[in-house]
Amino acid sequence: MINWDDWASAREMTGSEGVLWAAEHADLEMLQDLLDTAEDEDQPLPSLPEALEAARGWLTVDEEAEARRRGAAGAPERVPHGDGSYQVVRVGVYGLAHRAVVTELERRLGVEPAAVELLERALHYGDPASVDWLASVVALGTREPAIDQFRWAAARIGDPRVLVRRFAADLVELLSYERPPFQGEAAEAVRPRLAAESDAGVLLSLVKAYAEYRQPQGLSVLIPLARHADPAVRVEVAWRLDDLATLFELADDPVARVRANALANILRTDRGSSGALAAYARHRDDRDEEVRVEALAGLARHGDDVALEELRAIAERQPGWVARSRYDGVVAERSLHFGQ
Repeated sequence: MINWDDWASAREMTGSEGVLWAAEHADLEMLQDLLDTAEDEDQPLPSLPEALEAARGWLTVDEEAEARRRGAAGAPERVPHGDGSYQVVRVGVYGLAHRAVVTELERRLGVEPAAVELLERALHYGDPASVDWLASVVALGTREPAIDQFRWAAARIGDPRVLVRRFAADLVELLSYERPPFQGEAAEAVRPRLAAESDAGVLLSLVKAYAEYRQPQGLSVLIPLARHADPAVRVEVAWRLDDLATLFELADDPVARVRANALANILRTDRGSSGALAAYARHRDDRDEEVRVEALAGLARHGDDVALEELRAIAERQPGWVARSRYDGVVAERSLHFGQ
């Protein structure tokens, strides 16, 4: 069992003591909080080289065995970390994310390890959802010049090893969100892999990246992926694609999230064609509420008062912002076009 009392007590540490503890125990969130606070309050940063040395010491040993040798009890356990969007393995009060901690400390110290070393850290456990993986991707994705990082990744998106391709694709995707000046080169490098990639996780990152590099037009290459076997790929295609005929098809997908994204995309791009109105009508009573919200918004935008009232009722009781956003948007648009 994890000794959460010890963990909670450690969270009260500050300064060098806290930084060293977080580095030793691979608590990335605690480490970042301490360092961010020191920077925000213009305090001297704690002794980072010592913390880096302590964290690096874990990279050359069997982490689970070393944690037990130091007195941690219990079997390895996957537990939420940070905001719960990813997980790490912890043994007793020791974490197993030392590679992420090393990468973070290097970034704070201005140390830039070779890209291949960061790749090796991500591949050590081979978990694209881990903090080790994410830290390596972010370290390269925020490094200048960005074009060099892109070309390094582009050279590996066709690697025979799936995890290498996944790491490269994740990096290519991260770089795409900054609208870099090499968008044309990037899109052309990614495009052939959209048809060739066999792994759904890799393909999903490539679809996102290509759409960002090619936005707002030129996404017809995604049309064949509208029938991909993996729902996650179809979900992304439904959100990104600008081909209405394919979006009408996706609006009837068996997966609710695909239907919802397709209808939301139609709502953004179609100004009331017969195909769009038919798609909204088919799903105004959809078994999934998210899909109904998009269908009702489409109908209400084109003067259906009953649909508007149904949408308002959902917005009032549904947690989150989607239904409320759709309702407010429709009301605002109708006030402009219909004088209501």
